[in-house]
Amino acid sequence: MKAIKLIITLLIFIQVSSPAEEKRDSYASELKKKFSSVSQKDTAAINALVRKGTKFLSSKDNNLVIIKECIDSAVIICEKEKLEFPARLHLL
Repeated sequence: MKAIKLIITLLIFIQVSSPAEEKRDSYASELKKKFSSVSQKDTAAINALVRKGTKFLSSKDNNLVIIKECIDSAVIICEKEKLEFPARLHLL
């Protein structure tokens, strides 16, 4: 008799906790949608400018005007879209 009560209690507990897991998963997906409002295009443009600036910085020509333009362009995109500055941009 105790075993039957234990099994019934466990089944009830499992039934009660399963909708909670479904709600939690949907909430997590909503958070991802909310925080992924950053456009992939903007991030790619920033990364491309950082790579271009790093390439010119490591070249023998070391053209500082082009490097400064890359930094300024990346900063403008970050400020316009209200993005955080990537670590590579800080290092450049």
